[in-house]
Amino acid sequence: MTTGEPTSVPSLASRSAFAITRFTLIFAILLTFDLALKSWAFKGYAPASDIHPNPPRLTLPSDGNLNLETATNIKPGEEKNLIPNVLSLRLLYNPGAVFGLGKGGRWIFVVATCIATIIIIVFFCKSRANQWVTHIALACVLAGALGNLYDRIVYAVVRDMLFLFPGVDLPFDLAWPNGQTAVYPWIFNPADVFLLVGIFFIFFRHLLFAEPTPSSTNKQPSQNPT
Repeated sequence: MTTGEPTSVPSLASRSAFAITRFTLIFAILLTFDLALKSWAFKGYAPASDIHPNPPRLTLPSDGNLNLETATNIKPGEEKNLIPNVLSLRLLYNPGAVFGLGKGGRWIFVVATCIATIIIIVFFCKSRANQWVTHIALACVLAGALGNLYDRIVYAVVRDMLFLFPGVDLPFDLAWPNGQTAVYPWIFNPADVFLLVGIFFIFFRHLLFAEPTPSSTNKQPSQNPT
């Protein structure tokens, strides 16, 4: 007669010093990169004539629309090429969410981000210590969320500056519903990228590599002695 030994279950991430260190380090690096790039782009790189050297706490008008030219002294359409036809800096204060969605909902986004932060931390603590892909993805989401949260609290808007494929238009005279002809007309920041990458890998990890339940891993058919 043989008996099946139950497989060992990895410890929780909240009890693993290595998992906590890995999660915290990745989160800190990404958040620092996001805030540093924003600071460099809006203060150290742009000429003083293009943007206010110390962006004020902006108050959005009642209709939720922000006049970027008068509020930030940014000249519409002006940009600094980093990689020709691939990436440029186009400074913008964004009163909305990722890629300009949801304009005018500053405090809704602040509250939602605070709730999401709690959920992410709880999710991490309840995950297994060996789920490193999930931990990296959660660190990305947390860094992106808090990077934009900082902007909303300090500036009342989010600082965006990255513009993909400058000068490259859609083929065959095509245009987006708003009339823009650029291949990728949205301006974003590193925090937006971290958010989307993290969310993608969370879904990818749990949809394609769902862990079996304990009952299926530990349960083995008994064998009767002959």
